[in-house]
Amino acid sequence: MGNLFAVCGFSIKQSREASFNKALHLNDTLLQALKELGLEHKHLHALYQIFSAMDRDKSGEINMLEFLDYVDLDRSRFSEKAFSVMDRNCSGEVDFVEFVLAVWNYCSFNHSSLVRFAFDLYDVDGSGEIEHAEVMRCVREVWGSAWETSGTAQKIVDKLDTIMEDGYSAQGPRKEILGARN
Repeated sequence: MGNLFAVCGFSIKQSREASFNKALHLNDTLLQALKELGLEHKHLHALYQIFSAMDRDKSGEINMLEFLDYVDLDRSRFSEKAFSVMDRNCSGEVDFVEFVLAVWNYCSFNHSSLVRFAFDLYDVDGSGEIEHAEVMRCVREVWGSAWETSGTAQKIVDKLDTIMEDGYSAQGPRKEILGARN
């Protein structure tokens, strides 16, 4: 079979890459965009191995339960929000391209970007400010029913309350929250 590919001008590696691209609906434009992000075929193959391990039903898409099971998280409103960020077309499932883009986005975040990402998840009204109710919603969603007994959750609530009380009454502006560090 290798000779057949060689006679036609293809190496086995090129043939495998072409099959991989076709199976995952990776067209030349998308591949070029991924390459510009620094993602080569070896990275895509590695990500595909992880994606395939998550995709227990082998449907070519991962649903929330498959994702949560793989990353060993309980289902909560926070984990649902995190999954929905990956699900760009709101289908309830994440295909390989959505998965790759989500992993790249997350892995390319620095500390400030991660804080901004979390901020934007909970600035529900898009005001650019986190109101006390939004802070409490965030804490409850991340810690679930244990939020009241979690020392870490209480420290976060106290720190954010202090920021809000120091001149911002009931609102914490984005720049103040983003500037807050441990």
